[in-house]
Amino acid sequence: MTINLIAKNKIADYIEQHPEAQTTFLAWLKDFPYMEGPSIARRIKRSSPGELSPASSPLNNGEYQIEYHTNYWLKTTYITWLGSRDEREAFSRAEFEKARAKNPGLEFRTKVTTIKLVPPPPPSQMSSGSILISLDGNSTIVETNEETRAPAEQLYIESDQDFKTKAEYEKALNRAIAIFDARPETPEFDELNLLLPLIKHYEDSKLVLPQLDMADVIRHEIKSFDMLKPLLNPVIGNEDDVNLFLAGKKQLSEETLKAACGVIGIRF
Repeated sequence: MTINLIAKNKIADYIEQHPEAQTTFLAWLKDFPYMEGPSIARRIKRSSPGELSPASSPLNNGEYQIEYHTNYWLKTTYITWLGSRDEREAFSRAEFEKARAKNPGLEFRTKVTTIKLVPPPPPSQMSSGSILISLDGNSTIVETNEETRAPAEQLYIESDQDFKTKAEYEKALNRAIAIFDARPETPEFDELNLLLPLIKHYEDSKLVLPQLDMADVIRHEIKSFDMLKPLLNPVIGNEDDVNLFLAGKKQLSEETLKAACGVIGIRF
């Protein structure tokens, strides 16, 4: 089941203002068809549309967070919010103050979630196409199947209705978000059904995002799991070569980058 993702402009806008978060959010976007998409598809199969609720993903050991909402009937997810942990807390406090203005006496409470990152197992324990999933400190290896492989791109037929300008796209996106929870057999649902393919096509063809640098993804992973660093020695060279690469002073060929991703257990 293919899950479409829209409002990717939020990622483009955020990393333009916060370039230090670029690798984190671009890596999430790259993995959406493999990890988040299949997870949402399983929720759709298990739940009725009426049970729909927003969801979120903590990123980079909880330093950042991305939140999204899904229309089960149209199998489309849109990004509702993304940012740092501090920005999330500030946003929550601001929303609370609005609520307290209407309901004096409310107390602000925060829930602290501890995220324990678990490094991938040695390559010998991971077969080709396997994915490591870690939840609540427990890790497991899941073999890929039709759900965890990237879905095939659907053929889109261009039309005169396609957005010609960014302003047209943003107006349509704002309208889609406003009626995103519309239910079948309503005028709003029919309108949403027409808008979503146009929005997705604009984002896929016109939205400009920086190219994800897999070298930066590897450095990011090693920073999170320093114990993985020795695994790079046979691929990159000696320890000095690895340190030069991690410091951004040594370039690797695409073939070497693929091999490095393989030994530390991430998808190229």
